[in-house]
Parts: sequence; structure tokens; C-alpha cells
Amino acid sequence: MDPEIEELKELARAQSRIAEDTNRIVHKLHRGVWWGRIWTLLWWAAVLGIGGATYYYYLAPYVDQIQALYGNARGIFENFR
Repeated sequence: MDPEIEELKELARAQSRIAEDTNRIVHKLHRGVWWGRIWTLLWWAAVLGIGGATYYYYLAPYVDQIQALYGNARGIFENFR
């Protein structure tokens, strides 16, 4: 056979291997980005959930007491008018 044809066949095989490797790498990158988004979403859900639970269980009673004191003080000042 013609050596140029054999060389072209070998180049085509090499190009095919390179395309397959590139495709595999791109798929891995895409999958990594997808999982990164999922973990980021879960992270922020956990941060906001823990923050909300902390407020509800630990700070809400104090905020309610402060609001009650403010309401009582406001009522006392309105009675002076």
C-alpha cells in the first residue's frame, strides 16, 4: 500500500483517540460542575437552616421579651399623655 495512506490512517486513529479523551475529560468536568452546584446548594441550605433553627430556639425568646418590654414601655408613655 501507499505509505501516505497508511500515515493518514494512523493520523486518523490518533485523532480519534484524542477526540475520545477530550470527550471523556469534558464529561468529567461537566459532572464535577454539576456536583459542585449540588454541594453548594446543600451547604447554603444547611447554613440557612442552622441559622434559622438557632434563631428560633435560642434567640426568639429573647426577642419576644424585648418586644414585650418595648410594648410595656410604649403603653406606659402613652398613659402619661
